[in-house]
Amino acid sequence: MGQHLEDEEGTLERSSHPDTDVTLFLRVETGSGPRTIVASGLPLSAASAIAEALTEAGHYAQYVDQRPQTPMRERVARRKYEEGFGPLVGPQARSL
Repeated sequence: MGQHLEDEEGTLERSSHPDTDVTLFLRVETGSGPRTIVASGLPLSAASAIAEALTEAGHYAQYVDQRPQTPMRERVARRKYEEGFGPLVGPQARSL
């Protein structure tokens, strides 16, 4: 269930759970020029409501999945492993 998105490290699946953390991108035209707002860590339900209201008002609003942060130590370990043995596949690839 969900929309599949591609990134440099594999496929991400967009969750449809209302509490899923997303990043919201807003572009609002003001009297002194355009303003861009990036809000991360919002629940999908809130981001969806905000995006809908701003889009109806004529502004740009989009939200995307917020990928969980991988600690640097795990990123380095994964990269070293892949350099020596090739890319990870299967369930272990998603855990790193």
